Amino acid sequence: TLRPNGNTEAVRIASDGKVGIGTTSNFNGTLNVFNGTDFSTASATSVDNIYLISDATSGDGVYGASISFSRVQYPDRRAAAIASVQKGSDEDNVGLAFFTHPSTDASDPIVEAMRINPDGNVGVGNTPQLTNSSQTSLQVGGTANITTGAAASASQEMDIRTNSYYAA
Repeated sequence: TLRPNGNTEAVRIASDGKVGIGTTSNFNGTLNVFNGTDFSTASATSVDNIYLISDATSGDGVYGASISFSRVQYPDRRAAAIASVQKGSDEDNVGLAFFTHPSTDASDPIVEAMRINPDGNVGVGNTPQLTNSSQTSLQVGGTANITTGAAASASQEMDIRTNSYYAA
């Protein structure tokens, strides 16, 4: 137990190794972080449970603060990640990039698989680009298949690659 300001417990390490920050019970995971303040969309706030900081140099396409995930069973390599990414020259214009490891070679790097731009546009398999259409909030690099989940016999699909619609 750590009590940096005297009487108030700030961190607890339970006998099973689970860590609580801001909480002394109900440890559901290895690391449990509690913040009793409601989330806020304000830019300058201190209500987040986890706040990641990056010291990367500002620039278009520069990746910032990130969280990574190891391979299953082997903690020696990164297999997936989520990172902030700057769009344009303004460091306040930030989206999220999602990385995966599609290779069977563990030494290959992770690759960006999806991006959410600051304007909310989503690119899967590509980076969403500005177009003349206002209907570009989702862009897919490659083939996409959309299936409605009504009754199995009434399923309908749309092949986005050719913009053709057919009943399955």
